Amino acid sequence: MKHLAETGTPRPEDPTVLTIGFFLTPQFGPLGFFAALEVLRTANRFLDTAYYGWRTYSIDGEPAVAANGIPVTVEGSISDDPKVDFLFVCAGYHPENH
Repeated sequence: MKHLAETGTPRPEDPTVLTIGFFLTPQFGPLGFFAALEVLRTANRFLDTAYYGWRTYSIDGEPAVAANGIPVTVEGSISDDPKVDFLFVCAGYHPENH
């Protein structure tokens, strides 16, 4: 698993040890989501391997719009039964609305 991309972000062909899923609800808080990605990416750089991978999901597979109005591209719908080791729900102030 050497030759990690310099950024620490695994390439699609890189096998990973753990895959973290992020379910982005409408109006999710972007700070927690991006902070978590930075921790995983930085860990990969220090380990010099694609240890952590991540995938993003929304309700319908369409881009999830953060509370600040910025759309974030996702890899699928949460109903696709994601195959991840851990799943984090990234929500805003009223997650019960979604």
